[in-house]
Amino acid sequence: FREKKEENAEDLEKMKESADKARKEEIERLKKAGELGKKTKRVFRRLYKDYILKHWFHCGCVYTCSLISGAIQPVMAVFMGNIMENLVYISFPDHRANAREQIDIYSGMFAVLGFAAWIVNAFSSFLFTLLGEKISMQLKTKTYDITLKREMTYFDKPENNPGIISSRISFETQNINRLIASFYLSLIHIS
Repeated sequence: FREKKEENAEDLEKMKESADKARKEEIERLKKAGELGKKTKRVFRRLYKDYILKHWFHCGCVYTCSLISGAIQPVMAVFMGNIMENLVYISFPDHRANAREQIDIYSGMFAVLGFAAWIVNAFSSFLFTLLGEKISMQLKTKTYDITLKREMTYFDKPENNPGIISSRISFETQNINRLIASFYLSLIHIS
């Protein structure tokens, strides 16, 4: 019994040491995150200035779609409230015919607005995907041009193998595409 108790104490001590080590690593990571945050802001600014502003028409269309989508939601809520109100009036015999007529009208308007919201959101997502693909293509083209202008000795190093460079360029531009499609879309929807 004493041996198990001593083993448990040793295990507990090891767990405390590993937790302390993890806590210290986390603190160091957070300290470095301040520097990463500054670098990230610069990357976003450059991406916005060099690529997104060049496609101002697409961004304007997406922003307009977001405004329309945001305006549709409260209108749909009002229609749903009217439908609920008229559902209460159905229980009264003298209001039953008028209530059913109102429910049919508001339900139809609710369905039309729901379809319109679906179309606007789909168009907005399509435009952002298109924008992301255009920017990815520009980045790939620019990166390949810069890479091809390097000296031949650059490609002799194992870490600069043309296959590795090609896959890295493809992977990183795909990440930027995801960033544009998700981050900026959510940013516009929030505003």
